[in-house]
Amino acid sequence: ELRDGGVMVWAAITSTGRLKLCFVPKKINSSKYQFVMQQTILPFWRRNRSENYIYMQDNAPIHVSQSTKAWVQRKRIRRLAWLANSPDLNPMKNVWGFMVEKIYSRNTEFRGISER
Repeated sequence: ELRDGGVMVWAAITSTGRLKLCFVPKKINSSKYQFVMQQTILPFWRRNRSENYIYMQDNAPIHVSQSTKAWVQRKRIRRLAWLANSPDLNPMKNVWGFMVEKIYSRNTEFRGISER
């Protein structure tokens, strides 16, 4: 149930589709972020080794922490260099906008993840 007013969702999109949404704690740290990536990005990466994907994320502290940088390097995930303070370039911002519009288009209030 949503006692604190919301949930946090992690998502990824590619030129060929999307990955499954992942519900994450609202207070996420680098370690938890790496766990989410372990469960989502790595399986996708392994299935699509022949593709020339580059992982793109913004400069959120958990994305650019030393431990996350080291983890990404160990897993050999190619990352796009991201300009500081450039959220306008992030295509996920548009995806989130479309999702919010779709979710609330029926004027429905959700009380928990099970109601999605």
